Amino acid sequence: MLLKKIHHLANKNIHETIFIIKDLMSIRDKILFLEDSNRDKDKKIQDLEKIITNQSHEIRTLSSDILVLSNFAKEIYLLWEESSLEENDLFDIKSNKAKKKNNYH
Repeated sequence: MLLKKIHHLANKNIHETIFIIKDLMSIRDKILFLEDSNRDKDKKIQDLEKIITNQSHEIRTLSSDILVLSNFAKEIYLLWEESSLEENDLFDIKSNKAKKKNNYH
């Protein structure tokens, strides 16, 4: 009778140990999966940071170009106003240029 009780308790302890080991292995697998997932997300974050950096640089370059073009347009407008030219004068200048070109040939 005592031997049966000992045998029963030993089997019970072995089964509990097996379940604990299975739980530990499952937890280990989940941890490995989460670490891989975390690594992938870190890589994606780094890629997005690179893209943001490149786009920021492109935006700065574009804003600089816009500023230069804006200043250029202001200068042209001021020259146009100082010369007292009208819109039609621009077409006359263009046609005069074309005529001069044709005379050279």
